[in-house]
Amino acid sequence: MGVLMEKGVLVEVVLFGGGRAKRRVVQDGGKVVIVCTESEYRRARAEGRQPEGIGFPRGDVKVLKEC
Repeated sequence: MGVLMEKGVLVEVVLFGGGRAKRRVVQDGGKVVIVCTESEYRRARAEGRQPEGIGFPRGDVKVLKEC
């Protein structure tokens, strides 16, 4: 399975059709990683709630190095 991805980590996901997008990790469920958009992540933090996200197969999620 590899190393668990921590909540809030910036990742790149492979979208349906092959596109790519930057997202934030909500939860690492092993084979599936739940992610959300940057705006949803910030809004949820400001409101004190868990971000709403969608699941991607672990193989379609790559951790990005933040500058």
